[in-house]
Amino acid sequence: GPPPGLQRSPCHYLHSDMHAQWRKKVLDGFNGDSGDSGQDAPRKILLSSDVCLPRGEPLRRGARLLINYDLPGKREQLLRRVSLLLGDASSSGGGDSGKGSGVGSGVGIGPTFINFLVANEASMLKSLENFASQKVEELPLVLSDIFE
Repeated sequence: GPPPGLQRSPCHYLHSDMHAQWRKKVLDGFNGDSGDSGQDAPRKILLSSDVCLPRGEPLRRGARLLINYDLPGKREQLLRRVSLLLGDASSSGGGDSGKGSGVGSGVGIGPTFINFLVANEASMLKSLENFASQKVEELPLVLSDIFE
């Protein structure tokens, strides 16, 4: 059966100990392809490490929020996460229709990306800003202040 809590949780999640068939089932559910005849509406939250995200196949359901609690070591890895978040918005019309496809989109304007950084990751963020030609805004320390 599914991992404990999969059917009761308000979100989908992937982890490295999950068998490939369950990863596929979770991704199908997130994308709205579960085939459960409407028993459960597709969930809008997907928790995953970078290791568990699909390779070469964007999420068909564009997400609204990406939280990086650890920044990847390479700019390309972070951009891959962002492109997965946006779904396939850049090509076949899926995902979020291209809204907010910039790296630092603001809250409420397309997808939002939150990156938790430690002091030695500031240069990586600056490199990403330069590459994307877009300033990444610093958020307040109290995250609930963002949504007021």
